[in-house]
Amino acid sequence: MALLLLSVCAWSADYLTYNDFEIRRVFQTTGQGNNYDAILRIRLMKDTENPVLLNQITVELTDEAFKNVGQLHVYMTENPEFYAVENPQIVSWVVPKKKEVKMRIKDNVYIGKNTYLWLTCRVKNNAVIGETIDAGIKQVVLQQNKVRMVVGLPKQDGYLQGQGLKIFKQQQFLFVPTTFNCRFYRIPAMVLDRKGNIIVAADCRYDSNGDLGEHKIDVAVRRSEDNGRTWTKQQIVAKGDGVSSDAFGYGDAALVRTNTGRIVCIMAAGKNNFFKGMRNIGITVSDDDGKTWTEPRELTANSFTDAVHCLTDSLGFWSIFATSGKGLCLPDGRILFAANCISMDGTYNIDCYILSSEDNGESWTLGPQCAYKGCDESKLELMNDGSLLLSVRQDGDRGFNKGGYDAGSWQQQWRTSDMSGNACNADMLYYSREIDGEKDIILHTLCNSPERKNLTLYKSTDKGRTWQEMMNIQRGGAAYSTMIKLPNGDVAVFYEDDSYSAGNGYHLNYIVIAKEQIVF
Repeated sequence: MALLLLSVCAWSADYLTYNDFEIRRVFQTTGQGNNYDAILRIRLMKDTENPVLLNQITVELTDEAFKNVGQLHVYMTENPEFYAVENPQIVSWVVPKKKEVKMRIKDNVYIGKNTYLWLTCRVKNNAVIGETIDAGIKQVVLQQNKVRMVVGLPKQDGYLQGQGLKIFKQQQFLFVPTTFNCRFYRIPAMVLDRKGNIIVAADCRYDSNGDLGEHKIDVAVRRSEDNGRTWTKQQIVAKGDGVSSDAFGYGDAALVRTNTGRIVCIMAAGKNNFFKGMRNIGITVSDDDGKTWTEPRELTANSFTDAVHCLTDSLGFWSIFATSGKGLCLPDGRILFAANCISMDGTYNIDCYILSSEDNGESWTLGPQCAYKGCDESKLELMNDGSLLLSVRQDGDRGFNKGGYDAGSWQQQWRTSDMSGNACNADMLYYSREIDGEKDIILHTLCNSPERKNLTLYKSTDKGRTWQEMMNIQRGGAAYSTMIKLPNGDVAVFYEDDSYSAGNGYHLNYIVIAKEQIVF
């Protein structure tokens, strides 16, 4: 018996319409040569008792997508986190010959309310950096109760509006929700070892996305020895005991490479939230390029000087932690981290002081001068004249200050309206210097929005006095970010990506911006 073909007007309440489907975007970045990057997620929302057989999906590609895509795939999972599934079931694939593509589904593929279909693509190795891969689902052909249904899907979230997958030189998610028994990941940190290999760190926040003090958090690292193409599995380098006051948990890691090649990782530690009197600082170091790490120790327990309050082996502040992401190593070997400090209980007024070590991380001094009064997480860069430039987190305009080479003699702090956005941890990178015979370029990331979204890269060519928007990295949800200059001149950005969420928080995204996009 031939199957009936139902039009939209003829559908009864027993059959599916476009209102029974949810089509939503997934992520907003991809990289040259990526194999199966998700463009759209399709979900049947109707709770039907009758099996629904999937026959065909008709896809419409944009001009840029058609040019840059080598293959299209449809995968099926029961998990709303596509990249957490090791072997998703592929149900269709095709090499697009034109912009409208009919993707026939293999036999006996049934979908239900807990089924997720993913339209993914294989990106060409020579895909054009900066262009966007976008697509829409025109219709889905189904079979239910021996009736063939052609369901048109005319309304989709941002359909063909050019906000799909922006193409970068490289892109990969390095920490993915619901993998390695961890539901939530946060707080990116990144550094190069002495050989030019990449080390990244992140918080394993397990069952809660909250900050340290609300639950136990561990710090994990991954390494790449091939310029970010492949990565080691994550390795826990700071594991809290869930009991003691100074080692209950560790989080908000910041990394720096010293002049000897040692990798130093500073972390918030203990069981108190920053706004409830966090007074422990954890430290772990690696002397073999991040392969192995020492057991975390309490930084203030040995040879610590609080120069602000003239105290030894003590902390005069009520609460303190070093800003996550990365620190700074000066030519003379001194290590510097910007630290958030609260003077007394109940004030919540944050000031920035500099935490420093002159002996490769064995002993530490805090202060003596306030680098910025009334701020939040901050980053440091060494200027050509030997002074320090401090960039601080603010709600609205970004804050700055300059200080002496000895991390003292701070000048009059200021704010710039050239960069304005959400109060969010960002990063600053001196990319190239005129004293080396190159263009003088400082880069800065910032969520250029009142919300945590629209991650943007800025550039200054006048030593940080003014800033110009250079490129949008991602229009969707994004938060903390850090970046490094790679040995070949490209820039790696590692950030919290919230452009897609299934209720599990951020994916930690690694992208590479080509040198040619910066120096032009």
